[in-house]
Amino acid sequence: MGRCKKLEVWQLSKDLAVQIIQTTENGPLKNRVGLKDPLQRSSLGVPSNVAEGKESGSNPNAIRYFRIAKGSLAELRTQLTIYSESDLIDLSLFEDLHSKAELTYCS
Repeated sequence: MGRCKKLEVWQLSKDLAVQIIQTTENGPLKNRVGLKDPLQRSSLGVPSNVAEGKESGSNPNAIRYFRIAKGSLAELRTQLTIYSESDLIDLSLFEDLHSKAELTYCS
């Protein structure tokens, strides 16, 4: 796993996943298992698939895992949007998390 830690996209997505977990375990979704679990799964999928792609040893496998990571990030952004529009998370939290997801996407 050492090589993936050098990737900016891995670092950003790992930090985002940590923040999502902290937010869902201590914030407004704390007691809403059915809502917090999808956020945690999709956020964990991004750095996990980046790491797997980096360590896969071949370009075709790496590309496949990077595409899966991109899909997990799109899933996370969609969930954040739905939760915000449903007033399950406040606008400032949504904007913070969504902007970090955007930053990760562009890295």
